[in-house]
Amino acid sequence: MNKLLFFVAFLAFGFGFSQSKSSSDSLVIQDIVVTATKTKVSPKQIGRVVHVVDSADLQNMQGKNILEILKSVPGIEIGGSGNAFGSNFSIISRGGRNKNALVLIDGIPVFDPSQIENNYYDLNLVNPSSLEKIEVVNSGGSTLYGSGADAVVINLMTKKNYSNEKPLAQIGVSAGSFGTLDTHYSLGGKKDKLSYNFRGSYLKTDGISAINIAGSDPDLDGGDKHNLGVNFQYDLGKTKLFTDFNFNQIIAQYDAFFGDDKYTSQNKKHLVGLENTHGAGLFKATAQYLETQRDQSGEYTSRVYLGQAEEYFKFSEELDLLVGYELRSENYFANSSFSGVTSARENQFSSHQPYVQLQAKWKNLNLVSSARYVFHSAFEDAFVYHVSPSYLFKNIAKDTDLSIRSSLSTAYITPTLYQLFTDDLYTEKNPAEFSPENSLTLEGGISLYVGKKFTLNGTYFNRTTRDEILYRNGVYDENFSLVQRGMYFNSTGKNQYDGVEVDFQYKPFHFLSFGSSYTYTNLKNVQSVAQSLRIPTHKISGFVRTQPSKNLNVGLQYTYVDQREDQDFFTWPYPLVNLPAYHLLDFHSSYNINKNTTCFLMLNNLLNQNYQEVFGYQTKGRNFMLGLNFTF
Repeated sequence: MNKLLFFVAFLAFGFGFSQSKSSSDSLVIQDIVVTATKTKVSPKQIGRVVHVVDSADLQNMQGKNILEILKSVPGIEIGGSGNAFGSNFSIISRGGRNKNALVLIDGIPVFDPSQIENNYYDLNLVNPSSLEKIEVVNSGGSTLYGSGADAVVINLMTKKNYSNEKPLAQIGVSAGSFGTLDTHYSLGGKKDKLSYNFRGSYLKTDGISAINIAGSDPDLDGGDKHNLGVNFQYDLGKTKLFTDFNFNQIIAQYDAFFGDDKYTSQNKKHLVGLENTHGAGLFKATAQYLETQRDQSGEYTSRVYLGQAEEYFKFSEELDLLVGYELRSENYFANSSFSGVTSARENQFSSHQPYVQLQAKWKNLNLVSSARYVFHSAFEDAFVYHVSPSYLFKNIAKDTDLSIRSSLSTAYITPTLYQLFTDDLYTEKNPAEFSPENSLTLEGGISLYVGKKFTLNGTYFNRTTRDEILYRNGVYDENFSLVQRGMYFNSTGKNQYDGVEVDFQYKPFHFLSFGSSYTYTNLKNVQSVAQSLRIPTHKISGFVRTQPSKNLNVGLQYTYVDQREDQDFFTWPYPLVNLPAYHLLDFHSSYNINKNTTCFLMLNNLLNQNYQEVFGYQTKGRNFMLGLNFTF
């Protein structure tokens, strides 16, 4: 009840602030982002940095997989991005891991509740050719997106092609190292009130050997991937109806502890929704069903039902309000030598979650405040909030604006169904009640904008987590016989991380652009070794792109990752090991043969670095992809 009263009081405070009106001039919008606020807004008007990988960036990274693309985003490290096809990976940001990162597809959360890690979505299933752009917010977002939106939110925004009156067809084919063949195709257009888009892709590779340790017998661990998708939109004027269906499947070979094995994962996503514009407001409702099936030493099936309804009110140029309500239901079924047979009915929970956001402006001061209240079937109610004031100094020099930013946010992470209900040979069910993990993030910084040529962002963050869910390893005797099974539990202490994120982009001429980013992560207080693995203290990225001629584009991408601590999971009792620092240099070039045909060349790891992102697992040496894209 106290949490609910706090929720109501929070709304009253935010609304009271926002009643102040201003006649300040509108900002000149250079770019529009949506992920930070769920509304179209200029980056200058929010207190957090949103990094955008747009369609031009994606074209300049053709030949890379989605993990390699995300590795180039400031503030993010992807452990495992260079490993064998279909390998597990870690999204590392601000000391957080996969459970602290939430993936969205077109603004709606996607995840697999049967996984051990919270909020895990297998990004290996994604083909970058289906994406229009990516938005990344390195900050808490639980007030808008719910569980898991803690350290980073990654929004994958797919291509629609709804504006083309004539059908637009695109076909791409590329081939390269390790016997890799990648093809993709799409057809989109508009006929009267109906817009449509069909898309698909197929990738196969012979791969590399997954494991690289002394005494291992290297072999090729390849596989293939299929993606199919279709979406429609029907325009009734003020009301738009839309639907989307996606099927994704990956089959990958991997080196298991007891020999080679095969991993199969597939998901089906159905989405229906509507948008209605009325006056200066907008109503949007969506219903999404996501089913994931995995076969890896057992069969696992999870289902997520997620419904949302949102009303957006634009009262004036100085004030707008977003009110939303979300329903979630999650269940999973497991049948394996580890989990036995578990009823899907027993392994489920649900929640309903109202949320609200206010955006207010007063002269050059901007305030974004939001809150969410969570009614959960398996835990006590939860309340999270976010307050983000910023101040924009306009024209401090010619065409130069300076934004002073700050943000205070809380986030929560619910335990997975796997953590709650697993009771098998190696793990026993914890009889105690679990609490969601929770975090508090404080950040502040500046952003400098010089026309459309130069942008600089600098951010300091301090992130504290409590009630983290850890795993107590099982106890074995001298004969390696199990004496006591392992167990998941809530920790009682806290973890603290702080650091700095700096990035800039500069385009001095129309034919030349370059940029760089630096991330410093300090593990101030960490309770367990598992929470510090593979997190680099320093990471540096940089790029330069040039257009020597009208039809030719050339670019270089550089990445430095500092040494990290890992565990040797091949040797009992899993001693700590050091992963050396490494440098990566990639080259990309594309050429417009004619208005309908483009070719590209991607050369990765030009320096042929022998490095490890996960101890004992091999990464790709120097490799290439060569491709052609056709538009009709």
